Amino acid sequence: AVVAAADLVIAPCEELAGELRGAGDARAVRVVAAPVDLALAQGDAERGRALIGVTEDVPVLLAISRLALEKRVTDLVAMLQAVTDPRAILAFAGAGPLAAAIEDAAERAGLAGRVRLLGQLETPALADALAAATLVVSASRSETQGLALCEAAAAGRAIVAPARGGYAEVLGDGAGGLFPAVAPTVEALAAAVDRALGEAALRLRIEGEARRRALVSWSPDAVARALRAAYDAADAVTE
Repeated sequence: AVVAAADLVIAPCEELAGELRGAGDARAVRVVAAPVDLALAQGDAERGRALIGVTEDVPVLLAISRLALEKRVTDLVAMLQAVTDPRAILAFAGAGPLAAAIEDAAERAGLAGRVRLLGQLETPALADALAAATLVVSASRSETQGLALCEAAAAGRAIVAPARGGYAEVLGDGAGGLFPAVAPTVEALAAAVDRALGEAALRLRIEGEARRRALVSWSPDAVARALRAAYDAADAVTE
């Protein structure tokens, strides 16, 4: 009823837009994502590695999210256990009720020394952490846009995550990221991480394409144009 009453409905991804259109009586549904913060692409890798506590040769898998059940953050610990490279570090940027559960899972898996909780970071520190990251990873299956992953892409980071939400729609599996399935197992995520870590040329290509697609779709200017087009579409609606 709410959708039917609106002259314009804005959705952050095509998947959700399709659901709204399918609900019936929607007069205008347009996909307009939230813009990325371009300051997050201005970090310093050396400062970021100092923040995480690693040297330049250590692969850093960075997860940026609230530490909560719906983000499946403990799955990432299991993923790390399945990753081939024993040097890889998993760092969490964020806070939430599952911080202790992550530490417990890492301890049980024998990975306590390879899992770092960075806490909630302000923009400059998060930009540094992104600059230091070898990959940005997520196990969440409940994203709509997935803004943190969009911002990681805009910062030129390769992403391994489920094929959900606006980030996967725009970036594309094998183009601007590695998205093995809508609901991948931890082993499938680990295999994608292994591939990205083991194939430097692939990772560099993904990083460049991720940044290009992110700026085309999610820069403030791009979002402003999309929002203007959505308003124009609503203005054209007649009863």
